[in-house]
Amino acid sequence: MKYRPEIDGLRALAVVPVILFHAGFNFFSGGYIGVDIFFVISGYLITTILIEDIENNRFSIVNFYERRARRILPALFFLLSITIVFSVIFLPPHALKDVGQSVFAVSLFLSNIFFYIETDYFANTSELAPLLHTWSLSTEEQFYIIFPFLLFLIKNFSQSAKFVFFLILLILSLIASEWWVKIDSQFSFYMPFTRFWEIITGSLLAISRGSWVRINSKYALDALSLIGLVIISICIIFYNKHTVFPGYNAIPPVLGTALIVMFARNNSIICRMLSVKLLVKIGLISYSLYLSHNAVFALSRNIGLPLDSYKIKIILIISSVAIALISYLFIEKPLRFLKLSSFKYLTSCIVISILLATLGYYLHKTFGLQELKLSNLEPSMAKNVINVETELNNRKIAMSKPLSLASENFNLDPKVKKVLILGDSKADDLYMSLITKYSGNKYQFRRIKLDDSEMQKPSDRQDAVSKILNSQLFFDSDEIILSATWQANTNSKVLGFIKYLASQKKQLSIVSTSNFNDLASLSYVIAKRNMSDKELNSCMFENIRMDGRRQYLSLKTAVNNLSLDVKFLDKLEAFCNLEKKICNLKNHKGWYMYDGGHLTVNGFEYFGDFVLKKWFQEY
Repeated sequence: MKYRPEIDGLRALAVVPVILFHAGFNFFSGGYIGVDIFFVISGYLITTILIEDIENNRFSIVNFYERRARRILPALFFLLSITIVFSVIFLPPHALKDVGQSVFAVSLFLSNIFFYIETDYFANTSELAPLLHTWSLSTEEQFYIIFPFLLFLIKNFSQSAKFVFFLILLILSLIASEWWVKIDSQFSFYMPFTRFWEIITGSLLAISRGSWVRINSKYALDALSLIGLVIISICIIFYNKHTVFPGYNAIPPVLGTALIVMFARNNSIICRMLSVKLLVKIGLISYSLYLSHNAVFALSRNIGLPLDSYKIKIILIISSVAIALISYLFIEKPLRFLKLSSFKYLTSCIVISILLATLGYYLHKTFGLQELKLSNLEPSMAKNVINVETELNNRKIAMSKPLSLASENFNLDPKVKKVLILGDSKADDLYMSLITKYSGNKYQFRRIKLDDSEMQKPSDRQDAVSKILNSQLFFDSDEIILSATWQANTNSKVLGFIKYLASQKKQLSIVSTSNFNDLASLSYVIAKRNMSDKELNSCMFENIRMDGRRQYLSLKTAVNNLSLDVKFLDKLEAFCNLEKKICNLKNHKGWYMYDGGHLTVNGFEYFGDFVLKKWFQEY
């Protein structure tokens, strides 16, 4: 197969937005579509190679898997090894346990299934998973388990028959993707059969190559490849984590990539652009760079290093590039061309995979070496390390009955003020805090779940907003409190929702976020450093997630500019003195939060006292 430098340039165009998306650059809110670009490229290149092998009678399943192993596994083993070493040294038991589970899944190429069960790709908690991005490798390899056999079985079909065969598979996979994205978007995001159509798109380009390579009009090549680049750019800029994806919304980036693969050649403008040396070099290390970047970002967040400042983001990106260069030059490239028989190479890879999977399982079984790690701490400090499983279990028990009753209708006593809380899990925390501590008869509290992504001006459709606004709870309420994880991508819709609520003559309050870097991880770091209370309080202030706070303040400014009668309640005041730059997140009973912002049962009591005294003047 003739080398096309512009394809490596396209790889750079795929990996850079993914990195900037994971680094938190808002301008690249749709950068995750870089994975879709990789899928199309992979399908095109590998199908082209397989077709050539079959046509020249040198096709071999063993040789195919050996090539895949040489291409994929050395850099992956390197990443898993350095992730394990770093995690064992620096991470707390609960985080190390999670890493162990993901190492086990990655080693067996099942990480897409594992992360579907464990993690929402677009949730804030996903930022702490160093191997989350390996889901795409598993999806791709699951495709290549069956694809060579399919291609070999239809080798005697005509080109048009091969094209129709895979086109039918593509359509079925695309329909499944769209169908599942409406039922369970994460299932559609992670599962192989809802993603196969993207790889098959590349395969169809390879099968039909004899047709489109005949198009050599400079005008056509320039125009069509430019259209492809524009489509991809629009998706990168305007898609975000609230875009329904994949499904039909994945068609534009896949189509844009296909147009570039087909028409960015023969010295076209886009071909020359993508063949620039810097882009080609980034493309050459793109696989190792894809592997390294998310691990660097996630592990940094795990040890309390915030990615709020551009300086830190740039330092971590440079670190990712450095690791990628080491991986490419000393691991990926040498081992790819290592002179070793197929049997020995594949056997070695299988043995290493089993060893890594065994190690990952061991980290899971030992709860992240919990006994060993805590035994190395001073007993007085070890007891301050947050046990996430215990806190989650206590929360579940405490919240079970109250939340089941949270959406019952108000008792229609005219002397009682009826307060309806709308929002996500942060609204659950507020509701639990209030009913845990309130024993008076002046207020009734109810709660209905409504994510900030669903908050928008009501329409004629019977969506979540319409159902709530037409409910008896809403009609009977005197005050509405909105509490959610406010985000830049949803603030404009939320603003329309707030304007509508203000027009309904309801008293309206908006509660801020109080997000921190993961406290469970920080509690371990604090214990290792044997921090004093003064040091602890300063450390907590430094670990406020200022990115989340800026998004709340942006919403507050937008609402104030409309001169609406809205009260803003700053949740952070319950835990921090912003002037003195200190935060107190625990008392003699334990911590108030267990992760980046969700309250413990002890936190319900503390925050309930604060809210009733400060916001409701009950004490």
